[in-house]
Amino acid sequence: MKKRFIEIPEKKMVIAMLDKKYSAVDEVKRINHRAAFILNRTDFIFGRAPLANSYFKSIARCNGNDTYDRKIGRNIARRKVDYKYHKSMANQYNYYIRLLEDIIAMLEQLRNEHIQERLHIESEMQEYK
Repeated sequence: MKKRFIEIPEKKMVIAMLDKKYSAVDEVKRINHRAAFILNRTDFIFGRAPLANSYFKSIARCNGNDTYDRKIGRNIARRKVDYKYHKSMANQYNYYIRLLEDIIAMLEQLRNEHIQERLHIESEMQEYK
């Protein structure tokens, strides 16, 4: 990630910009390659996940008669752009969580059907013992 600031003292404002070059899958890959592989496969099977934004911008402006303070302006602009970034990433993870919850529910249903059929066959086999 690359964060840049533009300061415009005459307008009493600071602009923060953040360029992000990786997605939720890339972030997961740093922790667990197998999990990243699964997320990539879900994209392949179910369609591409909505991409998280890759560029964020925020502006910190002084109100009314406030005096311009470079340090405070940069801090406010930085926090606002970080907030936008983390919100976007959380939304991308929410997509994968919902998708995986649906897959888990389907797998549990299939497993339960097989368990029920196995139990049915076991009960039928009891008469031959």
